[in-house]
Amino acid sequence: MNDETHSKALSRRRMMQMAGAAAAGIGLPLATHNSAAADLIPKASTPGTSPGDVFSENALMSDVETMTSFGWRRPGSPAVRDAARWVRESFEQSGLQTHTEEWDFDVYYPSVWHAKVTNAASPAPASPAPALPWETNSYPIWYTSAGQVEAEVVHVGAGTARDFDRVDVRGKIAMVESVYLINVMNTDGMLDAYESAVAHGAVGYIRTADAPNNLTRLTHGKGIDKNTFRQRKEASIPGLVLGSDDFNAIRTALGGGPVTMSLEIRTENPPFGGTRSVTGGSLGPGTHELRAVMEDVVGVLPGVSDEIVLIGAHYDSTYGGAMDNGTGVAGMLALMRHYAAKARSERPRTLVFLAAGGHDCGDFDLTHFMQTHLEDMLPRVITFAWLDHLAAAGTIRVTQSSVDIPTGLDEIRGVLGSFNPVLLNLVLQECVQNGVVPPIPLPIKSSLARVPDFVPSFDITTAHSRYHTIEDTIDRIPPASLRQMTLVLRDVVDALHTVDSDLIRNAQPVGGDGNSTPVRGAVRGCC
Repeated sequence: MNDETHSKALSRRRMMQMAGAAAAGIGLPLATHNSAAADLIPKASTPGTSPGDVFSENALMSDVETMTSFGWRRPGSPAVRDAARWVRESFEQSGLQTHTEEWDFDVYYPSVWHAKVTNAASPAPASPAPALPWETNSYPIWYTSAGQVEAEVVHVGAGTARDFDRVDVRGKIAMVESVYLINVMNTDGMLDAYESAVAHGAVGYIRTADAPNNLTRLTHGKGIDKNTFRQRKEASIPGLVLGSDDFNAIRTALGGGPVTMSLEIRTENPPFGGTRSVTGGSLGPGTHELRAVMEDVVGVLPGVSDEIVLIGAHYDSTYGGAMDNGTGVAGMLALMRHYAAKARSERPRTLVFLAAGGHDCGDFDLTHFMQTHLEDMLPRVITFAWLDHLAAAGTIRVTQSSVDIPTGLDEIRGVLGSFNPVLLNLVLQECVQNGVVPPIPLPIKSSLARVPDFVPSFDITTAHSRYHTIEDTIDRIPPASLRQMTLVLRDVVDALHTVDSDLIRNAQPVGGDGNSTPVRGAVRGCC
């Protein structure tokens, strides 16, 4: 068992060209004088307008630091309870109508895990070669089965349907490559590779973390029932994430002949229908409730109209979570304080702020909120803005290696969600106005898969290469970038206060989910 261990600003013209290229590539209108839709959107605020202290780099980074000071904000932990309380108090101090909505679910608690190479015809490329059995740096994929298995390893490429058709994985451990697109969306999750391995008779599953420094990532499978929030009981197999260096060594060894591995996961679980507490261990310091009670903290700023702009961020984390999601919470709180300081008459629409729990453990934070408010709130929501990792220092990294070179630039961004062309147009426009390289429009929902189809939504997201690892630390967040992105969001919300709501609603995609992608399972591509 292993321990879990600007440059020069782009010219306005160049950024407009980049925005145009991104929009044209997917058939979207660009916010120019030639765009009829863009003419109906209020003009962007003047760059350089004084943002006030709440948008200062110091204020934003102070909130990120507060979030990280709580520790690993995993479900059921003292740290996550402290974070929820702090956000709730922040809402109350600004005068919001505040309440919490509690819900509970089964926490995955691995107490022991191993991923060992027990036999190899060709040793791993190390000097000296490690003695067998060789323990890799690994971490369980949450909600995969506990158990122990020893079997031959077979490489199944990227884990596509075609890969599983050509490789016989029956009785073997499936080894799958995974690449994190824009450092956020893992390809094996998008392809449902774990589920395919189970369906094709594999007895174990390993995938690469695709992270530098042989780090592992906390990731999760689909083992939670989204109606009962209980761990599913149907058969599955042990699944583990391996550090990229160790994964690559095993792949190299396979070139010299068969490789056998032993996988083991032991978990502690609450009794069905009951609760259980554990102290310390893989969830971090303190006493943890394995039937975790999570809080969605909701704050309301009434406006002139009862139409709603919903702004949300999750406050839980895998590890210290500076970027994911200290930055999102900091941005949300800055927006909340900015609009709370205004008179109600200056808020044409009602603002609802949602601090959600239970995100990084299984992506079902929004499930509870959306189910609860399907009829009373969501029909009045003209846009849902999800704030999830707003800023990250950019690097160049050779995939499947530990080479990780800082660029001095922001990490690349993507915009996800309901692929509403009016919203996308607005986001691109405000990025350009604030000197932010426009994000790449990606036609997938990711976390916003839980949002009903009739609710327009967007998520401008980014991530550094340490996403979901123990090295997601505050020093990897560029303060100026966080400020810029928060100002973009402020200007988007300002525009949403006055834009014709029918314009947005009528632009919402129809047919199916309106957010489909040709890649199966992409709704879970974030974890």
